[in-house]
Amino acid sequence: MSKKDNFNQAFYEVFGVGKEDARKNASTEKAVPVSEPVAEKKSKNVSAVPAQHTAKTYLAPGTVMEGTITAKGDIEIAGELKGNLVTDGVATVRSDIKGNATAAGLFVIDCVLEGDVTVSGQVQISEKSRIVGNIHAGEVSCAGTVVGDLDVSENVTLDEKARIEGNITTKTMTMARGANICGSLEMKND
Repeated sequence: MSKKDNFNQAFYEVFGVGKEDARKNASTEKAVPVSEPVAEKKSKNVSAVPAQHTAKTYLAPGTVMEGTITAKGDIEIAGELKGNLVTDGVATVRSDIKGNATAAGLFVIDCVLEGDVTVSGQVQISEKSRIVGNIHAGEVSCAGTVVGDLDVSENVTLDEKARIEGNITTKTMTMARGANICGSLEMKND
């Protein structure tokens, strides 16, 4: 295979695009074995590849975006976002956001998120992070600050440096010595 064919194949394997071109170019020089999805794999000794490749969306540092980002699959925000974030995957936020976030899971790392958060799974807030807005989630693990109400269907875990300025409604809660709540606490009985 030529360098271009190798590049096309690598690009497809990493980003999930260019598949047809990579296969077409590679097949002109040398046959490339194509793996079958796991469900269709028979007794051949060929490694399985996922039937559908989900690419990760990435907003790079130094990039500023205004508007709503809607993604299928996981997304990482390292640039500045002024708008809403919507994904059916896990969102990792490493830069300030002014807008609401909706995801299957959310990691807020050393930044400020100003907006409401709706997550079906777990929200994790690092020690140097701050969320200014209400959180509706399955679980919350907080080492940073939340200014807003928490409505959590399962468990809230507060580390020793966590600070919640708002009301908490949850099923169960774990709180380390030193964590601070300025608001009410309501335990759900399902």
